Amino acid sequence: MIQPGRTKLIAAAAGASVLAIGGYYYFTAGKKSFSFEGIPIAKVIKGPLRISTVERGNLKAKKTTVIRSELEGESKILYVVPEGRNVKQGELLIELDVSTQVEKQVQQKISFDEAEASLIDAKEKLAIQQSTSEGAIQKSRVTLEIAQINLEKYIKGTLPQKKEAQEAKITLAAQSLAQAQERYEWSKKLFDAGFLTKIEFEHDELDVNRNKIDLELAKRDLDLIVIYEAPTEQKLFESDIAEDKRELDRAIHLGAAEKAQAEAFLRAREQTLDLEREKLKKLETQISRSKILAPTDGVVVYASQSNNGGRRQDEMITIGARVSEREELLELPDPSRMIAEAKFHESVVDTIEVGQPAIVTVDPAPEKPLAAKVSYLSVVPDSQSRWMNPDLRVYRAEVEIEVSTEEFRPQMSCAIEIVVKDIPDAVYVPVQAIFRRAGKPICYVMTGTTATAREVEVGLTNERNVQIKTGVVVGDVVLLSLPPGMSSDLAVESPKTQVGEVVDGQQSNTASKPGRGKGMMGGQRGGDGSPSGQWPGNGNNSRRRGGAPGENIKENRTSDTPRETEK
Repeated sequence: MIQPGRTKLIAAAAGASVLAIGGYYYFTAGKKSFSFEGIPIAKVIKGPLRISTVERGNLKAKKTTVIRSELEGESKILYVVPEGRNVKQGELLIELDVSTQVEKQVQQKISFDEAEASLIDAKEKLAIQQSTSEGAIQKSRVTLEIAQINLEKYIKGTLPQKKEAQEAKITLAAQSLAQAQERYEWSKKLFDAGFLTKIEFEHDELDVNRNKIDLELAKRDLDLIVIYEAPTEQKLFESDIAEDKRELDRAIHLGAAEKAQAEAFLRAREQTLDLEREKLKKLETQISRSKILAPTDGVVVYASQSNNGGRRQDEMITIGARVSEREELLELPDPSRMIAEAKFHESVVDTIEVGQPAIVTVDPAPEKPLAAKVSYLSVVPDSQSRWMNPDLRVYRAEVEIEVSTEEFRPQMSCAIEIVVKDIPDAVYVPVQAIFRRAGKPICYVMTGTTATAREVEVGLTNERNVQIKTGVVVGDVVLLSLPPGMSSDLAVESPKTQVGEVVDGQQSNTASKPGRGKGMMGGQRGGDGSPSGQWPGNGNNSRRRGGAPGENIKENRTSDTPRETEK
Protein backbone atom coordinates (compact mmCIF):
# COMPACT_ATOMS: atom_id res chain seq x y z
CA MET A 1 0.00 0.00 0.00
CA ILE A 2 1.41 3.37 -1.04
CA GLN A 3 1.43 5.98 1.71
CA PRO A 4 -0.35 9.30 0.99
CA GLY A 5 2.87 11.29 1.29
CA ARG A 6 4.63 9.07 -1.23
CA THR A 7 1.66 9.38 -3.61
CA LYS A 8 1.96 13.17 -3.57
CA LEU A 9 5.71 12.95 -4.12
CA ILE A 10 5.29 10.60 -7.13
CA ALA A 11 2.63 12.86 -8.60
CA ALA A 12 4.79 15.91 -8.14
CA ALA A 13 7.73 14.19 -9.80
CA ALA A 14 5.57 13.14 -12.75
CA GLY A 15 4.20 16.67 -13.10
CA ALA A 16 7.69 18.10 -12.98
CA SER A 17 8.82 15.75 -15.74
CA VAL A 18 5.97 16.84 -18.00
CA LEU A 19 6.69 20.51 -17.31
CA ALA A 20 10.39 19.94 -17.94
CA ILE A 21 9.69 18.51 -21.40
CA GLY A 22 7.28 21.34 -22.27
CA GLY A 23 9.61 24.02 -20.92
CA TYR A 24 12.56 22.67 -22.85
CA TYR A 25 10.55 22.90 -26.10
CA TYR A 26 9.44 26.42 -25.14
CA PHE A 27 13.00 27.70 -24.74
CA THR A 28 14.65 25.78 -27.55
CA ALA A 29 11.93 26.18 -30.22
CA GLY A 30 12.95 29.80 -30.71
CA LYS A 31 9.82 31.44 -29.32
CA LYS A 32 10.69 35.14 -28.78
CA SER A 33 7.53 36.03 -26.84
CA PHE A 34 8.94 34.87 -23.48
CA SER A 35 9.63 37.77 -21.09
CA PHE A 36 11.37 38.17 -17.69
CA GLU A 37 9.09 41.09 -16.85
CA GLY A 38 8.21 41.17 -13.13
CA ILE A 39 11.22 39.05 -12.12
CA PRO A 40 13.70 41.00 -9.93
CA ILE A 41 17.20 41.16 -11.35
CA ALA A 42 20.51 42.67 -10.36
CA LYS A 43 23.88 43.34 -11.93
CA VAL A 44 27.16 41.91 -10.71
CA ILE A 45 28.97 44.86 -9.10
CA LYS A 46 32.60 45.48 -8.29
CA GLY A 47 33.49 47.87 -5.51
CA PRO A 48 34.09 48.25 -1.76
CA LEU A 49 32.20 45.79 0.45
CA ARG A 50 31.99 46.07 4.24
CA ILE A 51 31.38 43.08 6.48
CA SER A 52 30.17 44.20 9.90
CA THR A 53 28.08 43.24 12.91
CA VAL A 54 25.56 45.60 14.53
CA GLU A 55 24.12 45.42 18.03
CA ARG A 56 22.23 47.73 20.36
CA GLY A 57 24.02 48.94 23.48
CA ASN A 58 24.50 51.76 25.94
CA LEU A 59 27.10 54.42 26.63
CA LYS A 60 29.06 54.53 29.85
CA ALA A 61 31.96 56.64 31.00
CA LYS A 62 35.41 55.23 30.48
CA LYS A 63 36.51 56.74 33.78
CA THR A 64 34.14 56.94 36.74
CA THR A 65 35.04 58.19 40.23
CA VAL A 66 33.11 56.34 42.95
CA ILE A 67 32.31 58.17 46.17
CA ARG A 68 32.01 55.91 49.23
CA SER A 69 31.46 56.40 52.95
CA GLU A 70 34.76 56.12 54.82
CA LEU A 71 33.20 56.20 58.30
CA GLU A 72 33.08 53.05 60.44
CA GLY A 73 29.68 51.57 61.19
CA GLU A 74 26.60 53.49 60.17
CA SER A 75 26.26 57.22 59.78
CA LYS A 76 23.53 59.60 58.74
CA ILE A 77 23.54 61.96 55.78
CA LEU A 78 23.30 65.58 56.86
CA TYR A 79 23.68 67.06 53.36
CA VAL A 80 23.86 65.69 49.79
CA VAL A 81 24.29 67.53 46.49
CA PRO A 82 21.33 67.23 44.08
CA GLU A 83 21.61 64.46 41.50
CA GLY A 84 22.51 65.45 37.95
CA ARG A 85 24.41 68.57 38.92
CA ASN A 86 27.72 69.31 37.25
CA VAL A 87 30.21 69.79 40.07
CA LYS A 88 33.76 71.08 40.10
CA GLN A 89 36.73 69.65 41.96
CA GLY A 90 36.64 70.59 45.66
CA GLU A 91 32.88 71.22 45.78
CA LEU A 92 30.98 69.76 48.77
CA LEU A 93 29.12 66.56 47.84
CA ILE A 94 28.02 64.95 51.13
CA GLU A 95 28.26 65.77 54.82
CA LEU A 96 27.90 62.86 57.28
CA ASP A 97 27.12 62.77 61.00
CA VAL A 98 30.31 61.95 63.04
CA SER A 99 29.05 62.18 66.62
CA THR A 100 29.74 58.47 67.12
CA GLN A 101 33.31 58.88 65.91
CA VAL A 102 33.92 61.69 68.41
CA GLU A 103 32.95 59.38 71.28
CA LYS A 104 35.25 56.67 69.94
CA GLN A 105 38.09 59.18 69.80
CA VAL A 106 37.95 59.73 73.60
CA GLN A 107 38.04 55.97 74.31
CA GLN A 108 40.88 55.48 71.89
CA LYS A 109 43.02 58.10 73.65
CA ILE A 110 42.80 56.03 76.87
CA SER A 111 43.88 52.86 75.03
CA PHE A 112 46.83 54.72 73.58
CA ASP A 113 48.11 55.78 77.04
CA GLU A 114 47.90 52.18 78.34
CA ALA A 115 49.87 50.86 75.37
CA GLU A 116 52.60 53.42 76.00
CA ALA A 117 53.05 52.20 79.64
CA SER A 118 53.29 48.56 78.51
CA LEU A 119 56.08 49.47 76.12
CA ILE A 120 58.27 50.82 78.95
CA ASP A 121 57.85 47.53 80.92
CA ALA A 122 58.88 45.44 77.91
CA LYS A 123 62.13 47.38 77.49
CA GLU A 124 63.18 46.61 81.09
CA LYS A 125 62.55 42.86 80.69
CA LEU A 126 64.73 42.72 77.60
CA ALA A 127 67.67 44.33 79.43
CA ILE A 128 67.50 41.70 82.24
CA GLN A 129 67.38 38.68 79.91
CA GLN A 130 70.51 39.57 77.91
CA SER A 131 72.88 38.75 80.89
CA THR A 132 71.59 35.21 81.75
CA SER A 133 72.86 32.90 78.97
CA GLU A 134 76.62 33.67 78.72
CA GLY A 135 77.78 31.08 81.39
CA ALA A 136 76.11 28.08 79.76
CA ILE A 137 77.48 29.07 76.39
CA GLN A 138 81.07 29.34 77.72
CA LYS A 139 80.92 25.89 79.41
CA SER A 140 79.68 24.23 76.25
CA ARG A 141 82.54 25.73 74.28
CA VAL A 142 85.18 24.25 76.66
CA THR A 143 83.63 20.76 76.45
CA LEU A 144 83.66 20.96 72.67
CA GLU A 145 87.35 21.90 72.58
CA ILE A 146 88.27 18.84 74.76
CA ALA A 147 86.37 16.49 72.45
CA GLN A 148 88.17 17.91 69.42
CA ILE A 149 91.55 17.33 71.14
CA ASN A 150 90.66 13.67 71.88
CA LEU A 151 89.79 13.11 68.22
CA GLU A 152 93.09 14.61 67.09
CA LYS A 153 94.96 12.44 69.64
CA TYR A 154 93.40 9.26 68.27
CA ILE A 155 94.01 10.11 64.63
CA LYS A 156 97.60 11.28 65.05
CA GLY A 157 98.71 9.04 67.99
CA THR A 158 96.74 5.97 68.96
CA LEU A 159 95.67 4.84 65.51
CA PRO A 160 99.12 5.07 63.85
CA GLN A 161 100.67 3.09 66.74
CA LYS A 162 98.18 0.25 66.35
CA LYS A 163 98.72 0.15 62.60
CA GLU A 164 102.52 0.05 62.93
CA ALA A 165 102.39 -2.77 65.52
CA GLN A 166 100.13 -4.85 63.29
CA GLU A 167 102.23 -4.18 60.21
CA ALA A 168 105.27 -5.45 62.19
CA LYS A 169 103.42 -8.68 62.96
CA ILE A 170 102.65 -9.06 59.26
CA THR A 171 106.32 -8.58 58.39
CA LEU A 172 107.45 -11.26 60.89
CA ALA A 173 104.76 -13.67 59.70
CA ALA A 174 105.86 -13.15 56.10
CA GLN A 175 109.50 -13.85 56.98
CA SER A 176 108.56 -17.02 58.91
CA LEU A 177 106.48 -18.15 55.92
CA ALA A 178 109.42 -17.60 53.58
CA GLN A 179 111.72 -19.71 55.77
CA ALA A 180 109.14 -22.47 56.09
CA GLN A 181 108.59 -22.39 52.32
CA GLU A 182 112.34 -22.78 51.71
CA ARG A 183 112.55 -25.73 54.10
CA TYR A 184 109.54 -27.31 52.47
CA GLU A 185 111.05 -27.13 48.99
CA TRP A 186 114.34 -28.66 50.20
CA SER A 187 112.47 -31.39 52.12
CA LYS A 188 110.48 -32.22 48.97
CA LYS A 189 113.66 -32.82 46.99
CA LEU A 190 115.03 -35.04 49.76
CA PHE A 191 111.71 -36.87 50.04
CA ASP A 192 111.63 -37.48 46.31
CA ALA A 193 115.23 -38.85 46.50
CA GLY A 194 114.31 -41.12 49.40
CA PHE A 195 116.51 -39.40 51.95
CA LEU A 196 113.63 -38.07 54.07
CA THR A 197 110.70 -39.83 55.60
CA LYS A 198 107.15 -38.93 54.80
CA ILE A 199 106.44 -37.82 58.35
CA GLU A 200 109.34 -35.37 58.25
CA PHE A 201 108.23 -34.09 54.86
CA GLU A 202 104.64 -33.58 56.05
CA HIS A 203 105.90 -31.74 59.15
CA ASP A 204 107.68 -29.20 56.96
CA GLU A 205 104.56 -28.91 54.80
CA LEU A 206 102.43 -28.30 57.91
CA ASP A 207 104.87 -25.63 59.04
CA VAL A 208 104.35 -23.80 55.70
CA ASN A 209 100.57 -23.89 56.07
CA ARG A 210 100.79 -22.70 59.67
CA ASN A 211 102.87 -19.67 58.66
CA LYS A 212 100.48 -18.89 55.82
CA ILE A 213 97.58 -18.83 58.27
CA ASP A 214 99.51 -16.62 60.69
CA LEU A 215 100.29 -14.18 57.86
CA GLU A 216 96.66 -14.12 56.74
CA LEU A 217 95.43 -13.54 60.29
CA ALA A 218 97.91 -10.70 60.77
CA LYS A 219 96.69 -9.07 57.56
CA ARG A 220 93.06 -9.47 58.64
CA ASP A 221 93.85 -7.90 62.00
CA LEU A 222 95.31 -4.92 60.15
CA ASP A 223 92.21 -4.77 57.97
CA LEU A 224 90.01 -4.82 61.05
CA ILE A 225 91.95 -1.89 62.45
CA VAL A 226 91.89 0.09 59.20
CA ILE A 227 88.40 -0.81 57.93
CA TYR A 228 86.37 -1.17 61.12
CA GLU A 229 88.11 -0.15 64.35
CA ALA A 230 89.59 3.15 63.13
CA PRO A 231 86.34 4.44 61.50
CA THR A 232 84.32 3.32 64.53
CA GLU A 233 86.57 5.04 67.04
CA GLN A 234 86.76 8.12 64.82
CA LYS A 235 82.97 8.26 64.50
CA LEU A 236 82.61 7.94 68.28
CA PHE A 237 84.94 10.87 68.79
CA GLU A 238 83.17 12.80 66.04
CA SER A 239 79.84 11.95 67.66
CA ASP A 240 81.07 13.37 70.93
CA ILE A 241 82.18 16.51 69.10
CA ALA A 242 78.84 16.76 67.30
CA GLU A 243 76.96 16.34 70.57
CA ASP A 244 79.10 19.00 72.22
CA LYS A 245 78.43 21.28 69.25
CA ARG A 246 74.73 20.65 69.60
CA GLU A 247 74.96 21.40 73.27
CA LEU A 248 76.72 24.64 72.46
CA ASP A 249 74.10 25.39 69.81
CA ARG A 250 71.33 24.65 72.30
CA ALA A 251 72.87 27.04 74.78
CA ILE A 252 73.24 29.69 72.08
CA HIS A 253 69.74 29.13 70.71
CA LEU A 254 68.22 29.04 74.16
CA GLY A 255 69.79 32.36 74.91
CA ALA A 256 68.74 33.67 71.52
CA ALA A 257 65.20 32.33 72.04
CA GLU A 258 64.90 33.99 75.39
CA LYS A 259 66.25 37.16 73.90
CA ALA A 260 63.93 36.89 70.91
CA GLN A 261 61.01 36.31 73.23
CA ALA A 262 61.85 39.44 75.16
CA GLU A 263 62.39 41.37 71.94
CA ALA A 264 59.11 40.00 70.54
CA PHE A 265 57.35 41.12 73.67
CA LEU A 266 58.91 44.52 73.19
CA ARG A 267 57.96 44.66 69.52
CA ALA A 268 54.42 43.57 70.36
CA ARG A 269 54.13 46.46 72.76
CA GLU A 270 55.60 48.80 70.13
CA GLN A 271 53.16 47.50 67.53
CA THR A 272 50.29 47.77 69.97
CA LEU A 273 51.26 51.36 70.61
CA ASP A 274 51.52 52.00 66.86
CA LEU A 275 48.14 50.35 66.31
CA GLU A 276 46.50 52.43 68.97
CA ARG A 277 48.16 55.51 67.51
CA GLU A 278 46.88 54.61 64.03
CA LYS A 279 43.37 54.02 65.34
CA LEU A 280 43.44 57.39 67.02
CA LYS A 281 44.78 58.99 63.86
CA LYS A 282 42.16 57.17 61.74
CA LEU A 283 39.34 58.47 63.92
CA GLU A 284 40.73 61.96 63.64
CA THR A 285 40.97 61.51 59.87
CA GLN A 286 37.42 60.16 59.66
CA ILE A 287 36.10 63.09 61.62
CA SER A 288 37.91 65.37 59.22
CA ARG A 289 36.35 63.46 56.31
CA SER A 290 32.79 63.91 57.42
CA LYS A 291 32.58 66.45 54.61
CA ILE A 292 33.18 64.67 51.29
CA LEU A 293 34.46 66.96 48.56
CA ALA A 294 34.47 66.25 44.82
CA PRO A 295 37.87 64.80 43.89
CA THR A 296 37.32 65.72 40.25
CA ASP A 297 34.87 67.41 37.92
CA GLY A 298 31.86 65.38 36.86
CA VAL A 299 28.11 64.81 36.84
CA VAL A 300 26.58 63.61 40.12
CA VAL A 301 24.85 60.22 39.85
CA TYR A 302 23.28 58.66 42.97
CA ALA A 303 24.30 55.09 43.78
CA SER A 304 20.68 53.91 43.87
CA GLN A 305 20.41 54.79 40.19
CA SER A 306 23.84 53.49 39.12
CA ASN A 307 24.12 49.71 39.30
CA ASN A 308 22.21 49.96 42.60
CA GLY A 309 25.51 50.70 44.39
CA GLY A 310 24.79 47.96 46.93
CA ARG A 311 21.46 49.63 47.88
CA ARG A 312 17.90 48.66 47.22
CA GLN A 313 15.88 50.78 44.82
CA ASP A 314 13.70 52.03 47.68
CA GLU A 315 16.75 53.21 49.68
CA MET A 316 17.38 56.54 48.04
CA ILE A 317 20.36 58.74 48.79
CA THR A 318 18.75 61.63 50.64
CA ILE A 319 19.16 63.73 53.78
CA GLY A 320 18.54 61.58 56.87
CA ALA A 321 19.32 58.29 55.11
CA ARG A 322 21.69 55.95 56.92
CA VAL A 323 24.75 54.61 55.11
CA SER A 324 27.28 51.92 56.01
CA GLU A 325 31.06 51.84 55.87
CA ARG A 326 32.47 51.44 52.32
CA GLU A 327 28.97 51.81 50.89
CA GLU A 328 28.84 53.46 47.48
CA LEU A 329 27.06 56.79 47.65
CA LEU A 330 27.72 58.71 44.46
CA GLU A 331 29.45 58.36 41.11
CA LEU A 332 31.15 61.10 39.12
CA PRO A 333 31.40 59.83 35.53
CA ASP A 334 33.68 61.76 33.19
CA PRO A 335 31.60 62.40 30.04
CA SER A 336 34.59 63.54 27.96
CA ARG A 337 35.64 59.94 27.19
CA MET A 338 33.09 57.16 26.90
CA ILE A 339 32.81 53.56 25.86
CA ALA A 340 29.84 51.71 24.41
CA GLU A 341 28.83 48.35 25.81
CA ALA A 342 26.71 45.65 24.16
CA LYS A 343 26.15 41.89 24.19
CA PHE A 344 26.76 39.91 21.00
CA HIS A 345 25.32 36.51 20.13
CA GLU A 346 27.61 33.50 20.09
CA SER A 347 27.06 33.06 16.34
CA VAL A 348 29.09 36.20 15.58
CA VAL A 349 31.44 36.43 18.55
CA ASP A 350 34.18 34.49 16.74
CA THR A 351 34.41 37.28 14.17
CA ILE A 352 35.03 39.96 16.82
CA GLU A 353 38.54 40.76 18.01
CA VAL A 354 40.03 43.40 20.27
CA GLY A 355 41.36 46.26 18.16
CA GLN A 356 38.80 46.02 15.35
CA PRO A 357 37.37 49.37 14.16
CA ALA A 358 33.80 50.18 15.09
CA ILE A 359 31.18 52.88 14.55
CA VAL A 360 28.92 54.04 17.39
CA THR A 361 25.68 55.85 16.54
CA VAL A 362 24.02 57.45 19.58
CA ASP A 363 20.22 57.58 19.35
CA PRO A 364 19.89 61.33 20.12
CA ALA A 365 22.37 62.12 17.32
CA PRO A 366 22.04 59.52 14.55
CA GLU A 367 23.59 61.92 12.06
CA LYS A 368 26.92 61.87 13.98
CA PRO A 369 28.51 58.41 13.81
CA LEU A 370 31.44 58.15 16.21
CA ALA A 371 34.70 56.35 15.38
CA ALA A 372 35.63 53.66 17.91
CA LYS A 373 37.53 50.42 18.32
CA VAL A 374 36.91 47.18 20.21
CA SER A 375 38.66 47.38 23.60
CA TYR A 376 37.23 44.34 25.42
CA LEU A 377 35.54 41.03 24.61
CA SER A 378 34.44 38.62 27.33
CA VAL A 379 35.70 35.04 27.09
CA VAL A 380 32.64 33.62 28.89
CA PRO A 381 28.92 34.13 28.21
CA ASP A 382 27.05 36.78 30.16
CA SER A 383 25.71 35.04 33.30
CA GLN A 384 22.76 37.41 33.78
CA SER A 385 21.48 36.76 30.26
CA ARG A 386 21.87 32.99 30.75
CA TRP A 387 19.89 33.21 33.99
CA MET A 388 17.04 34.97 32.21
CA ASN A 389 17.21 32.62 29.18
CA PRO A 390 19.29 29.41 29.66
CA ASP A 391 19.40 28.82 25.90
CA LEU A 392 20.82 32.26 25.13
CA ARG A 393 24.59 32.70 24.86
CA VAL A 394 25.73 36.31 24.51
CA TYR A 395 29.15 37.81 25.16
CA ARG A 396 29.75 41.29 26.51
CA ALA A 397 31.93 43.56 24.41
CA GLU A 398 33.12 47.13 24.87
CA VAL A 399 34.21 49.60 22.21
CA GLU A 400 36.19 52.70 23.11
CA ILE A 401 35.01 55.88 21.40
CA GLU A 402 38.01 57.71 19.99
CA VAL A 403 36.45 61.18 19.71
CA SER A 404 35.04 63.64 22.24
CA THR A 405 31.68 62.65 23.76
CA GLU A 406 31.01 65.62 26.04
CA GLU A 407 27.63 66.27 24.39
CA PHE A 408 26.35 62.82 25.40
CA ARG A 409 25.46 61.33 28.76
CA PRO A 410 26.03 57.89 30.29
CA GLN A 411 23.37 55.22 29.73
CA MET A 412 22.26 56.72 26.40
CA SER A 413 21.17 54.07 23.89
CA CYS A 414 23.28 53.55 20.83
CA ALA A 415 23.99 51.21 17.92
CA ILE A 416 27.41 49.58 17.79
CA GLU A 417 28.67 48.48 14.39
CA ILE A 418 31.86 46.41 14.56
CA VAL A 419 33.66 46.31 11.23
CA VAL A 420 34.76 42.72 10.70
CA LYS A 421 36.44 43.37 7.35
CA ASP A 422 36.51 45.96 4.57
CA ILE A 423 37.05 44.47 1.12
CA PRO A 424 38.17 47.42 -1.05
CA ASP A 425 37.65 45.81 -4.47
CA ALA A 426 35.08 42.99 -4.21
CA VAL A 427 32.83 41.46 -6.84
CA TYR A 428 29.44 40.91 -5.22
CA VAL A 429 25.75 40.28 -5.81
CA PRO A 430 22.66 40.49 -3.58
CA VAL A 431 22.16 37.50 -1.29
CA GLN A 432 18.88 36.71 -3.14
CA ALA A 433 20.91 35.90 -6.29
CA ILE A 434 22.57 32.83 -4.72
CA PHE A 435 20.78 29.49 -5.00
CA ARG A 436 22.01 26.03 -4.12
CA ARG A 437 21.83 22.83 -6.05
CA ALA A 438 23.41 19.60 -4.87
CA GLY A 439 24.95 21.58 -2.03
CA LYS A 440 26.80 23.98 -4.35
CA PRO A 441 26.05 27.70 -4.82
CA ILE A 442 24.80 28.81 -8.25
CA CYS A 443 23.57 32.00 -9.94
CA TYR A 444 21.07 32.26 -12.80
CA VAL A 445 22.64 34.60 -15.36
CA MET A 446 20.42 36.19 -18.06
CA THR A 447 21.52 35.92 -21.68
CA GLY A 448 18.82 37.30 -23.93
CA THR A 449 15.58 35.49 -23.23
CA THR A 450 17.25 32.56 -21.49
CA ALA A 451 18.71 32.01 -18.04
CA THR A 452 21.94 30.07 -17.54
CA ALA A 453 22.94 28.42 -14.26
CA ARG A 454 26.55 28.93 -13.25
CA GLU A 455 28.41 27.49 -10.31
CA VAL A 456 30.03 30.25 -8.26
CA GLU A 457 32.59 30.41 -5.49
CA VAL A 458 31.34 32.64 -2.71
CA GLY A 459 33.42 34.53 -0.16
CA LEU A 460 32.36 36.70 2.76
CA THR A 461 28.77 37.85 3.13
CA ASN A 462 26.69 40.34 5.03
CA GLU A 463 22.96 40.84 5.37
CA ARG A 464 22.56 42.23 1.85
CA ASN A 465 25.46 41.20 -0.39
CA VAL A 466 27.64 38.17 -1.10
CA GLN A 467 31.21 38.30 -2.36
CA ILE A 468 31.71 36.26 -5.55
CA LYS A 469 35.23 34.97 -6.20
CA THR A 470 34.64 33.03 -9.44
CA GLY A 471 31.71 32.09 -11.69
CA VAL A 472 30.35 35.47 -12.82
CA VAL A 473 31.92 38.69 -14.04
CA VAL A 474 31.15 42.36 -13.49
CA GLY A 475 28.16 43.44 -15.56
CA ASP A 476 26.41 40.06 -15.66
CA VAL A 477 22.70 40.24 -14.93
CA VAL A 478 21.49 37.68 -12.40
CA LEU A 479 17.99 36.64 -11.33
CA LEU A 480 16.92 37.29 -7.76
CA SER A 481 14.21 34.60 -7.87
CA LEU A 482 13.09 31.76 -10.12
CA PRO A 483 10.79 32.99 -12.94
CA PRO A 484 7.18 31.74 -13.03
CA GLY A 485 6.71 28.57 -15.03
CA MET A 486 10.41 27.73 -15.06
CA SER A 487 10.38 23.96 -15.16
CA SER A 488 12.66 23.16 -18.09
CA ASP A 489 16.30 22.19 -18.07
CA LEU A 490 18.09 25.45 -18.81
CA ALA A 491 21.47 25.65 -20.48
CA VAL A 492 24.19 24.71 -18.01
CA GLU A 493 27.72 26.01 -18.44
CA SER A 494 29.13 23.72 -15.76
CA PRO A 495 28.65 20.01 -16.47
CA LYS A 496 28.58 19.31 -12.72
CA THR A 497 25.38 21.29 -12.13
CA GLN A 498 21.87 20.14 -12.96
CA VAL A 499 19.59 23.16 -13.35
CA GLY A 500 15.98 23.80 -14.14
CA GLU A 501 14.56 21.27 -11.68
CA VAL A 502 11.78 22.75 -9.62
CA VAL A 503 10.40 21.08 -6.51
CA ASP A 504 6.78 21.70 -5.51
CA GLY A 505 6.05 25.16 -4.17
CA GLN A 506 9.57 26.57 -4.66
CA GLN A 507 8.88 29.07 -7.46
CA SER A 508 8.40 32.77 -6.83
CA ASN A 509 8.23 35.97 -8.81
CA THR A 510 9.50 38.02 -5.86
CA ALA A 511 12.90 38.19 -4.24
CA SER A 512 13.08 36.07 -1.12
CA LYS A 513 14.20 37.83 1.99
CA PRO A 514 17.38 36.62 3.65
CA GLY A 515 16.86 34.83 6.91
CA ARG A 516 19.18 34.47 9.84
CA GLY A 517 21.94 31.93 9.82
CA LYS A 518 25.17 31.51 11.72
CA GLY A 519 28.68 32.64 10.95
CA MET A 520 30.20 34.51 8.10
CA MET A 521 28.83 32.21 5.42
CA GLY A 522 26.20 30.26 7.31
CA GLY A 523 23.57 30.66 4.57
CA GLN A 524 22.01 27.60 2.95
CA ARG A 525 19.85 27.39 -0.15
CA GLY A 526 17.43 24.66 -0.84
CA GLY A 527 18.55 21.77 -2.99
CA ASP A 528 16.05 22.88 -5.64
CA GLY A 529 17.71 26.26 -6.11
CA SER A 530 15.22 28.24 -4.05
CA PRO A 531 16.09 30.30 -0.97
CA SER A 532 15.86 28.34 2.28
CA GLY A 533 15.99 31.25 4.71
CA GLN A 534 19.43 30.38 6.05
CA TRP A 535 21.44 33.39 4.90
CA PRO A 536 23.58 35.33 7.30
CA GLY A 537 22.49 36.76 10.59
CA ASN A 538 23.31 35.98 14.18
CA GLY A 539 20.13 34.76 15.79
CA ASN A 540 19.46 37.84 17.96
CA ASN A 541 19.57 41.59 17.43
CA SER A 542 23.00 41.47 15.80
CA ARG A 543 23.04 42.23 12.08
CA ARG A 544 25.50 41.81 9.26
CA ARG A 545 25.82 45.11 7.48
CA GLY A 546 27.13 45.77 3.99
CA GLY A 547 28.01 48.73 1.87
CA ALA A 548 30.84 51.01 1.01
CA PRO A 549 33.16 52.04 3.87
CA GLY A 550 32.00 55.25 5.51
CA GLU A 551 28.42 54.82 4.33
CA ASN A 552 25.81 55.87 6.89
CA ILE A 553 24.40 52.43 7.71
CA LYS A 554 20.93 52.05 9.19
CA GLU A 555 19.68 48.83 10.66
CA ASN A 556 17.65 46.76 8.22
CA ARG A 557 15.72 44.08 10.04
CA THR A 558 14.56 41.04 8.09
CA SER A 559 12.09 38.32 8.92
CA ASP A 560 13.32 35.17 10.57
CA THR A 561 11.96 32.96 7.76
CA PRO A 562 11.86 33.46 3.97
CA ARG A 563 8.69 34.60 2.25
CA GLU A 564 6.49 31.71 1.16
CA THR A 565 6.83 31.12 -2.60
CA GLU A 566 3.93 30.31 -4.88
CA LYS A 567 3.04 26.70 -5.30
